Amino acid sequence: MIDGGEPGPWPLVSSSFGQFDIAGFAKSASYWYRSLWLAAVAADDAGRPPLPELHVVRVSQTWDTPPAPPPVWPVSAACNITEFQDMCSPRGSDTPFDACLACVRAHNHTMEKIACDGPSVWATLCQTGGVRPSANAIDLQVFSDLDAVELLLDGRSHGTAPCSAGGFASFGAVPHGATNLTALGRKGGAAGEVLARHTQLKAKVAAAVLLSLDAPSALTGTGSTLLLDGHDAALVRATVVDADGAVVAAGAGASVVVSFAVASGPGRVAGVHNGDAKCHEPQAAASRSAYHGLARAVVKVTVDAASASAAELQLLATEVDGVAGAAVGGTGERVTILRRGAATASSIVVTATAPGLASGSISIPVSTDAAAHSVLAVAAASVRQPLTFE
Repeated sequence: MIDGGEPGPWPLVSSSFGQFDIAGFAKSASYWYRSLWLAAVAADDAGRPPLPELHVVRVSQTWDTPPAPPPVWPVSAACNITEFQDMCSPRGSDTPFDACLACVRAHNHTMEKIACDGPSVWATLCQTGGVRPSANAIDLQVFSDLDAVELLLDGRSHGTAPCSAGGFASFGAVPHGATNLTALGRKGGAAGEVLARHTQLKAKVAAAVLLSLDAPSALTGTGSTLLLDGHDAALVRATVVDADGAVVAAGAGASVVVSFAVASGPGRVAGVHNGDAKCHEPQAAASRSAYHGLARAVVKVTVDAASASAAELQLLATEVDGVAGAAVGGTGERVTILRRGAATASSIVVTATAPGLASGSISIPVSTDAAAHSVLAVAAASVRQPLTFE
């Protein structure tokens, strides 16, 4: 029994629920929610969050992960699959499982005559449409708000499937040998216009660590720069990639230890994570093993040049350790206090290294303009209306 509030049984040490993991990386569910709900809310709807109108298409599984061995096939070789399909599950159709099962039960005598008898056989036939799973194939679900999804394997079409009311399209027995898997979201059916796409590349050997910003980022609605207020923090994403830039999401390279450092500028690595709810590595550190090729660093500013007035500076000079312009933050780290608007470095440069891989680097812009770059200012710009808290 799991006590209330616990994340789950050992070795879980954090919750595994929600759209995002503990490191802030989006899970597959976030794309499903967007396709099923957000994309259906009109832009002029008063209840719509302040996010752009975007169509969704997203392969839910990681293409780098090899398929599991197929389950035991309980259908006899003598079963006349063609007759079953003609009767209850035409090949290429999207017959609901319940409807197929009701059909075979209604024709149970016929199913017996064609050697396709038995509850486990019926369930298997209705789940697969009579198509026996391959040892090197995988069933795929693609989330989308569009009418149909076409699947391309190395540029060749593997067919088109309609999107269900549940916000996804299903593809059975997709061969896993392709190096390029692309899903195309089409409006108006199989021949409709392509309005969204998602590509996964089968990665090679890990070659480098790339750094990018999830915050601040215009793509995530979190502004474009950190505010030097002594508190603001950036979410830096480290991605393990091969020589062609494909994400290494499986294999040894996907869990390499990534070490972060601030090479220059007013910042420090405040913590790390990788999103793995079973990972027991310390969070208050500067290194972390990657999980599915990803690792996270939280980089916090170490200067406050956006809030201190001349009077506040004088008070600090006399009351904080007897040191002018220095204060102790809430976690014990020292924060340098400068006169509001004082000249500082224009960016924080962060590097990431991993054994045997090319290192990555990124520059995080910083600002002392609280009127433009505070949390509330960024949020107000995003929702296009003033925000106040009383």
